[in-house]
Amino acid sequence: MQICARCHKSVTTGGKWDGPLRYCSKECLEAGPTGPFAVQISRETVDREAWKVHQGSCPVCGGRGPVDVHRSHWAWSALIATWWNSTRHICCIACAHRSLRKDTAFTLLLGWWGFPFGLIITPIQVFRNVRALMSSMETSRPSPELVGLVGSELTHNALVSAGEASLRSTGH
Repeated sequence: MQICARCHKSVTTGGKWDGPLRYCSKECLEAGPTGPFAVQISRETVDREAWKVHQGSCPVCGGRGPVDVHRSHWAWSALIATWWNSTRHICCIACAHRSLRKDTAFTLLLGWWGFPFGLIITPIQVFRNVRALMSSMETSRPSPELVGLVGSELTHNALVSAGEASLRSTGH
């Protein structure tokens, strides 16, 4: 889950991106970051690092990229209980397809067994996986989600480094 860089509210869907920072609304985007999010990493740095990840080796299989953010969807049911979720994978397309096929098979075997939600959610999750398998994935550049994740990681690392430097300077 992302946090608005201005008002610090949770941003679960939508929102506005500015490089590595995510905002809940246009107003927060225009006002700019506050608090620890005020650490600024240049857009060029984020783009350069995202490109390195995108063109690097797959962290799952070690194979050639392009590497990007992919999602697979699953459901599991038992009588009156149904669980479903989406899993984020940072990997190559071959590994993404492997995860999609695995989660589709898992859902087809174990998603139906809850009433009523298993019967409703299972076809939805299977459809989402099949649609992703059949779609042509953009591979010429990093996705906005990958750029955002790389920017978040760079910001996190900058904040950790700043905190460690602050501790060293105070003698702790």
